Amino acid sequence: MIIGIDLDEVLAATADGLLKFSNPKYELSLTKDKIFSHSLGEVWGCSLEEETKRWHEFYEDISFDEIIPLPGAVEGIEELNKRNKLIVITGRENRLIEKTNEWIEKFFPNKFSQICFAEHFVIAEGRKTKAEICDELGVDILIEDIIDYAASCANDSRKVLLFDRPWNQINDLPKNVHRVYSWKEIVDFINGLSD
Repeated sequence: MIIGIDLDEVLAATADGLLKFSNPKYELSLTKDKIFSHSLGEVWGCSLEEETKRWHEFYEDISFDEIIPLPGAVEGIEELNKRNKLIVITGRENRLIEKTNEWIEKFFPNKFSQICFAEHFVIAEGRKTKAEICDELGVDILIEDIIDYAASCANDSRKVLLFDRPWNQINDLPKNVHRVYSWKEIVDFINGLSD
């Protein structure tokens, strides 16, 4: 199978790094469980322009460089890589290509056949959505943490595993979207499909 895997908050504990950076800088006491939206401007109570500025400051901070993998991610990728083709499909901007590639090579060396950047926060001609990337590459399963992207990527031939996060809580999941709570559950689900 071809498996597309989001990066931030699926492979990487990005929210922990962001809070380590943003709480002291902006005099906040935010915890991960209080992040109710993936649009952090809503959480921070600031404009989109200010949100973008804060993200860009975070990208240049040591906290961004010190992000570690989520629990179970390294082992999960190791297991999935045995029988599947793995592709990273991230919403990160192209400006983070070098840092992203270095991070993936550090923690997941030679595990991914491709790294795709959807640049979700950039308006640019020729930019592809995660759904378009999945269609183009023939992705069978996508692992994602943002409900909007999960819904747009799920279809009759593609399942999406929605990694449970405070910002993706809804009562009724879209068709072919399945909530998962750990990397062990992800591996068990995918291995169950191919058995």
